[in-house]
Amino acid sequence: MAMSEAQRFELHLGLQKLMGEPMATTFMENVPPSGWSDVAQRSDLAMLDRELRGEINILRVDIERLRVDVDRLDRKLNMVIGIGLSFGLALLALQVQIMLSIASL
Repeated sequence: MAMSEAQRFELHLGLQKLMGEPMATTFMENVPPSGWSDVAQRSDLAMLDRELRGEINILRVDIERLRVDVDRLDRKLNMVIGIGLSFGLALLALQVQIMLSIASL
């Protein structure tokens, strides 16, 4: 159970009487305010590290898949733009040919 700030202050005062100011202060600085159950242990951090590394690896795979998809879409877009430009130029050439044919009549 977490203790209130008032309870911590009272504990500090009591420890000062028993151990003196320096030791009581050192003790209070090393006792977590919310209880030891809320303090992370090395094993907790190691487990979190493993989980995060796994998530990062999954993200790397997802990013690589996205990169492949973007490259594929880029190639398709370039092809569509090329076809569109070719079609447009062909229409322009046809229009010029028609205009020249009309002008020669």
